[in-house]
Amino acid sequence: MSEFILTATDANFQDTVKNVTDKPVFVDFWAPWCGYCRRIAPAVEALADELDGRIRVAGVNVDDAPDVAARFGVNTIPTLLLFKDGRLLGRPFVGPRSQADIREYLSIHGKGDGVLRKSILQELKYTEIRIQHQQGVRLTAV
Repeated sequence: MSEFILTATDANFQDTVKNVTDKPVFVDFWAPWCGYCRRIAPAVEALADELDGRIRVAGVNVDDAPDVAARFGVNTIPTLLLFKDGRLLGRPFVGPRSQADIREYLSIHGKGDGVLRKSILQELKYTEIRIQHQQGVRLTAV
């Protein structure tokens, strides 16, 4: 697990997620036996590394924190949530397929946070340009 991902439990969820007011908190609900969670983990870790300082990332092992999972109605994993000033922003994201899906979720639900939104939108634009270049699309500066 990335050094930038905090572990949230039933005991510390309030302090790790809900009481944070200086930046958004992105929460990944997962379990070690969940193959799909292990498959998407590198994308979550890459975003945690990239967005360090602009967003806090926390992982909740649903086996170790069943009360937190139940409180937010997490019945399927992986499930992603985004909090700002202790409030849940938008809807839970169940079963992200890729890092791009997670970026889109953060962009849409983090639109109240200008720094997060700008960072994600810039990265999405860069990714789109890179894909177009790889596909042989001629790009012109505007």
